[in-house]
Amino acid sequence: MRLYQDKRERRRIIFSWLTFIIVLIIATLLLRAVLNIYPKYKLANESRRTIQIEENTLDKRRKQLERDISVLSSGTGEEAALRSKYQVSSPGEEVLIIIDGKANPTSDGSLGVTDYDVKQGTFDYIKSLFVR
Repeated sequence: MRLYQDKRERRRIIFSWLTFIIVLIIATLLLRAVLNIYPKYKLANESRRTIQIEENTLDKRRKQLERDISVLSSGTGEEAALRSKYQVSSPGEEVLIIIDGKANPTSDGSLGVTDYDVKQGTFDYIKSLFVR
């Protein structure tokens, strides 16, 4: 009989309004915590993606720099880089610069296009629209 009364007392405590309210409060607190963490999760996920993209970019840059270093470490690579970047020549070599035929050298030796050439080109363009 005592066993039956103990079970009944436990059920009365478990299914009481006080227990229901306590469980409801705990569930509300847990739900609130989950809802507060979700925006932080999205922000962390976005930051992780951004960092991965940046890491991939930096890795590609590092590989390119390693290739450049390996090319520049040889004598021929160094010479090729100097020739392409600074347009220099070795002793005894001559450099040939090809200039477009429309450009006229100015009195100071630099190349420039005169206003006459621009006007002439514009006039020829307009003329070509009407003449076939």
